Amino acid sequence: MSKFFTITFLLVSFYILSTSSFINTKPNSIKKWMIEHYDELQSSLDLLIISIEKDPLELDIKNKYKRVQADYRKIQFLLDYISEESVKRYVNGAPLPSVEQSIPTINVLEPRGLQVIDEVLFAETVDMQELLLLTKDLSSALSNLKSVFLSADLYEADIKRAIYKDLVKIYTLQLTGFDTPGSLTGIDNSYYNFNGINELLTLGFIQNHHAKNTSILCQKSLDYLAINTDFNTFDRVYFYKNHVAPILKELSQWETNDLPILSRNVNEKFGINYESDHLFSTTLFNLDYYSQLPKKVISGQKVIALGKKLFNDPILSDNGKMSCATCHQPEKAFTDGLPKSITNTEDFMGLRNTPTLINAIFTKGYFHDLREEDPSRQINHVVKDKNEFNSNFIDIMDRLEVQGEYKNSFIEAFPEIKISKYAITAAITAYVSSLTSFDSPFDKYMRGEIYDIDPKVIRGFNLFAGKAACATCHFIPTFSGLVPSSYKESESEVLGVPDLWNESAPMVLDSDPGRARSGKPRDEAPHLMFSFKTSTIRNVNKTAPYMHNGSFASLKDVMNFYNKGGGVGLGFPLEYQTLSSDPLDLEDSEISDIISFMESLTSIPKAYIVENE
Repeated sequence: MSKFFTITFLLVSFYILSTSSFINTKPNSIKKWMIEHYDELQSSLDLLIISIEKDPLELDIKNKYKRVQADYRKIQFLLDYISEESVKRYVNGAPLPSVEQSIPTINVLEPRGLQVIDEVLFAETVDMQELLLLTKDLSSALSNLKSVFLSADLYEADIKRAIYKDLVKIYTLQLTGFDTPGSLTGIDNSYYNFNGINELLTLGFIQNHHAKNTSILCQKSLDYLAINTDFNTFDRVYFYKNHVAPILKELSQWETNDLPILSRNVNEKFGINYESDHLFSTTLFNLDYYSQLPKKVISGQKVIALGKKLFNDPILSDNGKMSCATCHQPEKAFTDGLPKSITNTEDFMGLRNTPTLINAIFTKGYFHDLREEDPSRQINHVVKDKNEFNSNFIDIMDRLEVQGEYKNSFIEAFPEIKISKYAITAAITAYVSSLTSFDSPFDKYMRGEIYDIDPKVIRGFNLFAGKAACATCHFIPTFSGLVPSSYKESESEVLGVPDLWNESAPMVLDSDPGRARSGKPRDEAPHLMFSFKTSTIRNVNKTAPYMHNGSFASLKDVMNFYNKGGGVGLGFPLEYQTLSSDPLDLEDSEISDIISFMESLTSIPKAYIVENE
């Protein structure tokens, strides 16, 4: 009997050791590793500063900058996890001015950090004085932030999430060239990311079989990245299917025994779902985060059914003639096929194009000018707009109260809440939240659910995420302005869209000021003039015409516009254009491939276009 208990004890002990990666790995050892590499980053940055000051040979400076990048990428997964906002604002933010979001007035934040340094250092003419100021500013920021980055004790769940988040960032921002806008060294930098992750896993987490498998997969990624280094020819489809996807799957199965330190506030919600095994899946996102409604509301079938009924019913409008479906027609991917939306007045058109509602919930800003962040409040804008429903919720509730069928539907959907503004907007939001689909041919191919796809699609995606730089604005996987890797911010861009696209005649800039007319005081910042939300290109072959004003009739027209360098390329005086004004130099065959890829993102389930049951 004692022998039996001994064997049982050993088996249980072995199981515990194999499932808990922190049996012999204490937070202090992680912190020690972090401190060592943080100091290395600061030292390599100091050497870069000395080189700029005393021996400004461009080649030597670039080599020392490469060392800085290598040291930063090695610990990026921990820095970005611990304080994403600090990284974004001081260490590695986009090289564009931004607006302070926490205050209502205009406070323009000038870009700082590695991405700005990258752009300056790899410009045609290097401004050494500016480069010196930027590197010294980064050095000062790293010194000031050291206590922020090194004060947290990270546990098993934190490490898993940090790796997961960094993997998303590598694929969506680094391999696309987004965060190395001058050097386009995202592939080289990604090598150092994987190197750092692998080193930390090997340090002491290898007892956990998921960590061990992740380490093995990281090494395979390192081997691939060491050989395939050319930005324009890098096969991002192959790398996802054979490297990124297997690691995501392994991480999704890694069950941890502790709570992540950054998620111990039970009320805090995150956009990303760390249990998803694919990027190209709606499971990557937490729907309740974007809908800003409880899960039981957005997933309630009776709530969704009520929302669908309200969506299609003109009872919401003052004249009883206009519904949500008037402009968002299911058979047209919830658009209307017009350059600009119709209004409640015959022969009078709206100001902007109607966007699709499929996957529209995956955003942190609604309307072309991003003026509303809450999907339920977005409905309020439509109800009150004199050119749309021209109504109010008191009148709407009165009209619904006398409808016996509606009274019963509300009771079933919201047993504890009678017909109210909340119930109406929540139901419609739940319905719109149900209109999600990442089941296009491209998604299925990337997930390994189908094995064949037109080679033009693969070439097109590699161009889209590479040479053509489309994925630096239309971020993977929503292919919209929803920014990786936390997906908690939606971007807008200044493209310089003409009022009418006509290559055979002179064109003029469209007069719509975009975000500058959002009604938010902070959006009146100069760099936001003519800035518009980056819409999704999913189902884009069903949603013509394009842009906020519907000025482009075809995808070929849109690609030609980008290929010329946007508005500046057409000769428009746009100081703050965010689209590169340099021609892309895409050949006709390359444009055709990119369009084939975009068309492969079509996914409109039949259930969405069935009329009300």
